[in-house]
Amino acid sequence: MRHRCCRVVLVALIGSLAVFASASPSTASVAPGSPARARALKAYRNDPALTAYRARSRNARRRAVAAVVGGVQDSIQELPWQVAVFAEFEVEGKTVGILCSGSIVLDLSHVLTAGHCVFNPVTGQRLPAEDFVVVAGVSSLKEISTGPTSQERLVGGVRAHPYFNYAAGPGTPDDVAVLTLASPLEASSAVTPVTMATSGSPPRGSHAVLSGFGEENPLTGELNGNLYSLGVELQESRRCGGPADALFLCGSNSAGTACSGDSGGSVVGGESSNLVGVIDTVAVVGGQRCTRGALDGFANVTAPEIRDFVEGSESPPRAPQGGGGIVIRGFITVGNSLTCEPGSWTNSPSLTFAFIDDASGQTLQRGGSTTYALSGADVGRTIACEVAASNAGGTGTVRTLPLPPIKPSQAVGLPPVGTGSGAGATGAPPAAATPPPSQGGGVAGSTGQHPSAAQIRSLIEQALSLSRRIARLASLIRLGGFSTTFKAPEAGTLTIDWYLVSAGSATSGGGRAKRLLVASGHRAVTAPGATRVSVKLTTAGRRALRGRRRVTLTATGSFSAPGQQTVTASRTIVLSR
Repeated sequence: MRHRCCRVVLVALIGSLAVFASASPSTASVAPGSPARARALKAYRNDPALTAYRARSRNARRRAVAAVVGGVQDSIQELPWQVAVFAEFEVEGKTVGILCSGSIVLDLSHVLTAGHCVFNPVTGQRLPAEDFVVVAGVSSLKEISTGPTSQERLVGGVRAHPYFNYAAGPGTPDDVAVLTLASPLEASSAVTPVTMATSGSPPRGSHAVLSGFGEENPLTGELNGNLYSLGVELQESRRCGGPADALFLCGSNSAGTACSGDSGGSVVGGESSNLVGVIDTVAVVGGQRCTRGALDGFANVTAPEIRDFVEGSESPPRAPQGGGGIVIRGFITVGNSLTCEPGSWTNSPSLTFAFIDDASGQTLQRGGSTTYALSGADVGRTIACEVAASNAGGTGTVRTLPLPPIKPSQAVGLPPVGTGSGAGATGAPPAAATPPPSQGGGVAGSTGQHPSAAQIRSLIEQALSLSRRIARLASLIRLGGFSTTFKAPEAGTLTIDWYLVSAGSATSGGGRAKRLLVASGHRAVTAPGATRVSVKLTTAGRRALRGRRRVTLTATGSFSAPGQQTVTASRTIVLSR
């Protein structure tokens, strides 16, 4: 499960979002630079709610930790492209605000942020430009209008990526948007555009730095308004991007993570600190968001599908997506050949195949050939196949699990096949070379050895079953949750959610079901075997169960393995006193 990193609050509760009072439809229609626009900005700077917020901020609780959880406080001069993005709108008569982060890009009139930051989280509709205000040149939101380098701008236009689907939820590709400011910012040591990286995605294991104005304590929701940054090590993009890994970067730091309010913030990497990503999601671990060490997901701005949009295209080239079905096959004895099957891909990419020594990371062969001839130098190696799918929109990469160690041909009593001259040889072994199963031959691979969806579904259903102790409401509420055993068939991630489903009020179109998340659990496993999964009650769930004598819930589980389709299962459970 993943969580989007925007922060949504009632303005009446968090005064920092009341600063939008002047960014109303009545002020947004005036021309940039006009006296009316100047009066609107002046009203914004003098807004009494903002004054009250400043007073509260000065007395903020000192126990709050770093805003980018586990990060370090930074000066805006170190990150002069960083801005805060505010939006305010009405929901059922209440004023609701969003806080996101963003980066000045291209010039002094454009800000790049997360796509989900420009949508109403209640209705799912795009917010109009007049709902936004951008603040630049501040190291803390307490400096808005009062800091010597503070600059505030209304927004004249909003562009969300044309392929972004807000309704699809966290982890959706192309989660970026560009705000065009109503009037340009003024360049200074605290206000400067960031340079976007032009090369391909930074490699796994490289270093990047994320930054934002988000929450400093996910447990209490504290927000001290300061700018923080955090170094992260980039991980395999498929870990957070799945089949759309060409459009994602993934990163983590055992000491911290991005959190709510950091959505849209910058991710810079390389010696020149160029922009490589936009903060998008953070993994929910054990039912808790913003846990230190959680895997963060970033929109990859080095992918042309995203970069071309940022630069103005409304029909950028589509990157490859897919990789399901990739497998490496072959008889794991010297003199035979291994074959890499690329799986399925969309958007007509060109394919490159690499055979890699999994233990050392050494690339043994790379190119258009799908086969690799085993030689004496390969004895003992555990070889995997990596497929890179490239087109004008970007490059997706997926790697198989490694085969067992390669054996010398004599180990199974077989004569050598072919010359075994090394990495350049191609071809498949003749039928006569097939060793008997008892001698350890046969086909070994990754996807070909994955359990079926039906098998995984059965294991999920077992994990969803309840013991008599768990089914007792009083015990469950007192403990705040429970743990269950999942017999993991392979490495992957299991998520368990409990929902209370109730019928909504009748309308002309019929009743509408409402779902309340009662409990949630998440477990990443690195190898097959039994593992315990902790499922915690949510605050709303605990409140909904308290006082009931009997309740019927829907339990759902999903398991995803790298490069595989997610398998889901559900069952109805009954809890009683």
